[in-house]
Amino acid sequence: METLRVLQLVHDLEHLSAEEQYYAQQPAEHAQKIFMDRQREVISTTGKLQRELAGVIRYNPRTLLGIEYPLSEALDSMADLFVNLEEIRHAALYSVEDLPARAGRFAKKVESHIEEGEAVMA
Repeated sequence: METLRVLQLVHDLEHLSAEEQYYAQQPAEHAQKIFMDRQREVISTTGKLQRELAGVIRYNPRTLLGIEYPLSEALDSMADLFVNLEEIRHAALYSVEDLPARAGRFAKKVESHIEEGEAVMA
């Protein structure tokens, strides 16, 4: 069940990232307000994802990471996901043109980890 929440947040992040980039390119004043709202939502969603990932990893790392042992690989995989979230947060604030691509790569990475975790669990 935790992985469903993570996947939903990842898809929300992708959608919000695309909207933020779109509104950043619009000249109208009302578009600027929407852009700022989307920027806040992207940052909020990355925070939610960090909490959800930490919870999934704490209780069952195999579900998300597909790795039981060796521990160093599991830790590297977790650290990579958290670094990617920080890069997305940074892009939301400073390089919105990179944001959708970063969110898309993150989504693919998380989906891949979840699929690997489900295969290991089977």
